[in-house]
Amino acid sequence: MLSFRANPFVGESVKEKYQKLEARIRDGKRVKKGITLIVYAINGKDLFDLLPANEMKFPLRKKQDIYVLGVAGSRKEAMELVQGMVMEVYGQTGGFDVRGYFGGL
Repeated sequence: MLSFRANPFVGESVKEKYQKLEARIRDGKRVKKGITLIVYAINGKDLFDLLPANEMKFPLRKKQDIYVLGVAGSRKEAMELVQGMVMEVYGQTGGFDVRGYFGGL
Protein backbone atom coordinates (compact mmCIF):
# COMPACT_ATOMS: atom_id res chain seq x y z
CA MET A 1 0.00 0.00 0.00
CA LEU A 2 1.31 3.43 -0.92
CA SER A 3 0.69 6.31 1.46
CA PHE A 4 2.00 9.85 1.63
CA ARG A 5 3.01 11.94 4.63
CA ALA A 6 0.48 14.71 5.31
CA ASN A 7 3.11 17.41 4.76
CA PRO A 8 5.77 15.76 2.62
CA PHE A 9 9.15 17.23 1.90
CA VAL A 10 9.01 18.53 -1.66
CA GLY A 11 11.96 19.61 -3.79
CA GLU A 12 12.00 23.09 -5.29
CA SER A 13 11.89 21.71 -8.82
CA VAL A 14 8.53 19.99 -8.25
CA LYS A 15 6.78 22.29 -5.74
CA GLU A 16 4.36 23.75 -8.28
CA LYS A 17 3.52 20.33 -9.76
CA TYR A 18 3.34 18.37 -6.52
CA GLN A 19 -0.45 17.86 -6.32
CA LYS A 20 -0.63 16.49 -9.87
CA LEU A 21 2.45 14.34 -9.29
CA GLU A 22 1.04 12.81 -6.14
CA ALA A 23 -2.22 11.94 -7.90
CA ARG A 24 -0.39 10.34 -10.85
CA ILE A 25 1.89 8.35 -8.55
CA ARG A 26 -1.06 7.11 -6.45
CA ASP A 27 -2.87 6.05 -9.63
CA GLY A 28 0.19 4.13 -10.85
CA LYS A 29 0.59 6.38 -13.87
CA ARG A 30 3.86 7.26 -15.52
CA VAL A 31 5.57 10.49 -14.42
CA LYS A 32 8.53 12.44 -15.75
CA LYS A 33 11.82 10.53 -15.65
CA GLY A 34 13.91 11.49 -12.65
CA ILE A 35 11.08 12.05 -10.18
CA THR A 36 12.35 10.41 -6.99
CA LEU A 37 10.45 9.38 -3.88
CA ILE A 38 11.97 9.47 -0.41
CA VAL A 39 10.51 6.56 1.53
CA TYR A 40 11.27 4.69 4.73
CA ALA A 41 13.77 1.94 4.02
CA ILE A 42 11.92 -1.12 2.84
CA ASN A 43 14.40 -3.43 4.60
CA GLY A 44 13.53 -1.81 7.96
CA LYS A 45 17.21 -1.41 8.87
CA ASP A 46 18.31 1.66 6.94
CA LEU A 47 16.83 5.13 7.31
CA PHE A 48 15.52 5.85 3.80
CA ASP A 49 15.30 4.52 0.27
CA LEU A 50 15.25 6.68 -2.82
CA LEU A 51 12.92 5.15 -5.39
CA PRO A 52 12.16 6.26 -8.94
CA ALA A 53 8.48 7.26 -8.87
CA ASN A 54 7.76 5.17 -11.96
CA GLU A 55 8.47 2.01 -9.93
CA MET A 56 5.16 2.52 -8.14
CA LYS A 57 3.31 1.11 -11.14
CA PHE A 58 4.97 -2.33 -10.78
CA PRO A 59 2.94 -5.11 -9.11
CA LEU A 60 5.72 -5.84 -6.60
CA ARG A 61 5.69 -2.25 -5.32
CA LYS A 62 1.90 -2.23 -5.09
CA LYS A 63 2.08 -5.13 -2.64
CA GLN A 64 4.61 -3.40 -0.37
CA ASP A 65 3.80 -0.93 2.41
CA ILE A 66 5.51 2.22 1.21
CA TYR A 67 5.31 5.49 3.12
CA VAL A 68 6.39 8.50 1.07
CA LEU A 69 8.09 11.21 3.09
CA GLY A 70 9.19 13.35 0.19
CA VAL A 71 9.24 13.91 -3.55
CA ALA A 72 12.09 15.39 -5.57
CA GLY A 73 12.71 16.18 -9.22
CA SER A 74 15.99 14.27 -9.31
CA ARG A 75 18.05 11.84 -7.27
CA LYS A 76 20.47 14.66 -6.40
CA GLU A 77 17.64 16.85 -5.12
CA ALA A 78 16.30 13.88 -3.13
CA MET A 79 19.70 13.42 -1.46
CA GLU A 80 19.71 17.10 -0.50
CA LEU A 81 16.23 16.74 1.02
CA VAL A 82 17.31 13.63 2.93
CA GLN A 83 20.30 15.51 4.31
CA GLY A 84 17.99 18.22 5.63
CA MET A 85 15.59 15.65 7.06
CA VAL A 86 18.36 13.82 8.94
CA MET A 87 19.75 17.11 10.25
CA GLU A 88 16.27 18.08 11.47
CA VAL A 89 15.80 14.77 13.30
CA TYR A 90 19.25 14.91 14.86
CA GLY A 91 18.87 18.59 15.80
CA GLN A 92 15.54 18.00 17.51
CA THR A 93 16.21 14.63 19.15
CA GLY A 94 19.95 14.05 19.24
CA GLY A 95 19.39 10.73 17.48
CA PHE A 96 18.39 9.18 14.20
CA ASP A 97 14.99 7.63 14.92
CA VAL A 98 13.38 8.98 11.76
CA ARG A 99 10.35 6.70 12.01
CA GLY A 100 9.64 7.89 15.55
CA TYR A 101 10.13 11.52 14.56
CA PHE A 102 8.21 11.63 11.28
CA GLY A 103 5.61 8.96 12.10
CA GLY A 104 3.73 6.91 9.56
CA LEU A 105 4.30 3.22 8.90
